[in-house]
Amino acid sequence: MAFIVGVYQLHRHGKIQCRFNMSEYIFNKAWCKGCGVCVAFCPKKALTLDEIAEKMERDPEKCIYCDLCEHYCPDLAITVVKDRKPKEAK
Repeated sequence: MAFIVGVYQLHRHGKIQCRFNMSEYIFNKAWCKGCGVCVAFCPKKALTLDEIAEKMERDPEKCIYCDLCEHYCPDLAITVVKDRKPKEAK
């Protein structure tokens, strides 16, 4: 059983999936001040903070493109471009 909330599909076992294919993840390092807000809100811990460079880094293998990082980034340094075509059922 799954619940659909916006672009997300929430499964009863805590699994979160995006219902759409993603086309691009854009990160503007020049705009990032390294505050860590995006890291704190990432449900899959796909984002880390490089403390030497003081910039966010993303692990594309863990990222589910939920766009919470884009929503909470105070510097508008993250953009998740969504392809609004639903994923094909497997």
